[in-house]
Amino acid sequence: NFFHIGSDEVNTECWSNVPDVANWLKRRNITAQDALLDFIKDATALAEGFQFNVIIWDSVWPIFNTRIPQEVIVQVTSTPVQHVTSTGRRVVSSYPRAFYINRP
Repeated sequence: NFFHIGSDEVNTECWSNVPDVANWLKRRNITAQDALLDFIKDATALAEGFQFNVIIWDSVWPIFNTRIPQEVIVQVTSTPVQHVTSTGRRVVSSYPRAFYINRP
């Protein structure tokens, strides 16, 4: 069983521009990127509670790297596979030219 939590194309900058969200971040003394990492960790724990293997896009790898929970499978499209596997993580390799329907 697998559950893909996405996390690609998340614009955390806009979170700081919404007053309620900015205040929420300030009260917790965290950045918008910290909040995204918290979401990734919380969603992972929730999905694993239902015995799902969690998959996440590699677009967050350059930002969080090894702070992503070890058990999360990283689906790579642009990150070199060895950058992820060298940390002991599992990957799904998806070469974008071969697997994206909307690309020529």
